Amino acid sequence: MKKTFIFAGVLGAALAYAQTQRVGINTSEPKATLDIAKGTGLPTGQVEGVLFPRLTQAERNDMDQTQFLPGLQIFNTDKNCIDVWTGSNWQCTDGTKKDNQGDTPASPSATYSITNQGFGGVFIDNVALTGDGRVTFVVENIGASAATNVDMSNAVTITNDGGGDVRVVPGQNSNVSIAPGRRVTLTYILTGTPKAGTIRAKMTYNGAQSGEAVTRAVTEAAPEIPQYVTLGNGERSFVSVYDTDFLPYNGPTTTNAQLTSQGVDGVQDYWYWASGTITPAGVFIGSGFQGKITTTGVEVYIPITVDPAIGTQTVTLPAFSGIEIPVSNTYTEDGNGRNIKLSWYPQTIDINTTFIRARISAV
Repeated sequence: MKKTFIFAGVLGAALAYAQTQRVGINTSEPKATLDIAKGTGLPTGQVEGVLFPRLTQAERNDMDQTQFLPGLQIFNTDKNCIDVWTGSNWQCTDGTKKDNQGDTPASPSATYSITNQGFGGVFIDNVALTGDGRVTFVVENIGASAATNVDMSNAVTITNDGGGDVRVVPGQNSNVSIAPGRRVTLTYILTGTPKAGTIRAKMTYNGAQSGEAVTRAVTEAAPEIPQYVTLGNGERSFVSVYDTDFLPYNGPTTTNAQLTSQGVDGVQDYWYWASGTITPAGVFIGSGFQGKITTTGVEVYIPITVDPAIGTQTVTLPAFSGIEIPVSNTYTEDGNGRNIKLSWYPQTIDINTTFIRARISAV
């Protein structure tokens, strides 16, 4: 009868779980996934409660951090508290004794939160970096202990899917100090030669790690510029721009031509094209504008200089299919990095031509 009773009890619990997806201990009506009720009719003095796995700090640190999920709990016999993994550090349930995976109870270090701020610079297949490639992270000390003279020079890992050897220049950010509750921005200059494909960077330090910063190394497609023609610097016009300076209107009030400063939103507006070291790469420099570049693109005018030696003849500017220019998430409104492409169609140029029409489009 005893065996039959046990089987019936287990079967009843299994059927109850199958029907409700809840487990009750000392209750037939669990109110949660696991509901442990106070026992009834127990001998006086019998202990009730829940015991979590009891681990020393060293035993806890031996666990594989990659398998952790936020909310994981143990009883830390060194810290003498329920230790909860928050996703970036261990925290006693009473709010004290916060530390990183790998710390010892006697010498807890500062606790960090790391976020990536994206890549900067242009990464071109088989073109060695010359100091303009970089990746940036913000490191915040969210603990109660100060970080003093911390070496974070080896905290960044770079991978290039195309097989490139992009890497951090050694020795950077080797003496970092962060007071509790403060943050610092750390930029790492990169070296090496990228290969076409995705480049990723992640910063990991003392149990804390950032999300991945992602950019792409693109294949350079050099434009063919005909004889007598030189591309200039600057920008003639850019369409599809939205700005809040139009309201309230404070522009010219007469029919006479005037130059009027427009800065209703507190930002004086300017926008121009500055050529980079690798034609036709460059950068738009501006302030106070908002806009959206679509896959259809917007037209820009690039100034050119035509050598008088061209005389009365004409030359043809061949079509340029474009080069992709990575835009870091630091410079986008939604915080997502992406690429834009500069291209143009075939055009006829003569002695009187002062610009070519090009297109900037989203990729």
